[in-house]
Amino acid sequence: FIGILSREPAEVWVTIEATIRDRVSVSATQLLTFAAGETDALILEIPDMGVPVVAGQPLPVVARLVDIEGNTVSGTTATVALQETCSGGQFETTHTFVDDASIVVTPTKACVGNSIRAFGVVEGVAISGETAPFDVVAGPTAGVAVFARPERVVAGVEATEVQIIGLDEHGNPSADAIGAPTLAIGGVEV
Repeated sequence: FIGILSREPAEVWVTIEATIRDRVSVSATQLLTFAAGETDALILEIPDMGVPVVAGQPLPVVARLVDIEGNTVSGTTATVALQETCSGGQFETTHTFVDDASIVVTPTKACVGNSIRAFGVVEGVAISGETAPFDVVAGPTAGVAVFARPERVVAGVEATEVQIIGLDEHGNPSADAIGAPTLAIGGVEV
């Protein structure tokens, strides 16, 4: 017997030649198929963009089901739940795919070290994966938030400060200028 091992999926033709009692040479050829093993893990990869992602900007994530050797499995369907990891992020979705897929995600929370995490069950095995961390910055100003501190004061004795912050469409503080604000108290401009 001769043992043949491959750590990667492949189809190979194997030819064996032998000489019988120094007289006759014989050979036989056989096709061997090495398939990937059972699903062991979920790999999530993102492109190295070199710059931060803008909140709400689409980002492709490649999801792959792999065996214990890291080979992409064949013919396996998975449904995974995906979400961004920064606290307050609004992105979450589910996606069904076979073996591997490119999934478009849209992180919404501006933060350093955001990532996309996925989890699911494939063939009775719990799987999970997470992308490498990436930075997300706020998008352009789409609205404002107004804060008064303190909110309650004694009339004629105490003053309050009003702070105006520009926000992108996902509620992240934006770095864009908001222009000259107009202040109205009780509907009357001051």
